[in-house]
Amino acid sequence: MEILTQPCGVQATSYTLINDHGVALSVTDFGARIVSLRVPLATGERELVLGFDSAEEYQQKDTFIGATIGRVAGRIAGAHWAHDGVDYQFEANENDNTLHSGVIGFDQRYWQAAPQVTATEARVVFTYVSEDGENGFPGQVTVNVTYALANDNVWRLTYEAVTDTPTLFNPTNHVYFNLTGDPSQSVAAHQLKIAADTFAPIGDKNLTTGEIRSVAGTSFDFRAAKPVGTTIESTDDQHQRVGHGLDHPFFATRYTGGTAS
Repeated sequence: MEILTQPCGVQATSYTLINDHGVALSVTDFGARIVSLRVPLATGERELVLGFDSAEEYQQKDTFIGATIGRVAGRIAGAHWAHDGVDYQFEANENDNTLHSGVIGFDQRYWQAAPQVTATEARVVFTYVSEDGENGFPGQVTVNVTYALANDNVWRLTYEAVTDTPTLFNPTNHVYFNLTGDPSQSVAAHQLKIAADTFAPIGDKNLTTGEIRSVAGTSFDFRAAKPVGTTIESTDDQHQRVGHGLDHPFFATRYTGGTAS
């Protein structure tokens, strides 16, 4: 196990976690994002995710790619939240709503990095302190995002946060996978499995409606692995709303252990 460090543009740094089998996971402190995931195959090394070479390129093209999104991923209707008699106003950066926490979210922040290597795992812990009032959100929140690569070829992503007052916190990672190694190729044949019995339908402006709907009997049922192309081909109005795809929250069932393949 080892971690290699190199510049990722002018200000950012990238950290490449390499296990004993040659799997290499590259992450950067700009946006606490994944930049690259390379695996050795009999035909040579293959890149599995989309990414750019520098922080500046992300800034020019798309800061969401591979990034940690927060404090809140997705959309907040009306760009406000009422709690305990107080109305909090956020940035309206998509129509009248807040998308991914505003114009400058976690994806454009520089995080503190702490690389760590053991005999069986390499990891980087990224830490960011989101101050009270940042983007309109209440409370100071200290966030840790840990990328870990183990010698059993498992990649783990862990989120931890501590706040000094009640607030909203619902982050995600905005990675884009293409397991073919060629971003020009379709991902329709990729197999997807989601441990979720229910999902949240969306309405106007891609906002959730408040309904929690069973996946049973729908094209949203990924409890058993199936090609993601089934959603692209579906005539379900929910897929039509987002351009023949998926942009919906799923309500995950409790994790009971084991690894994905």
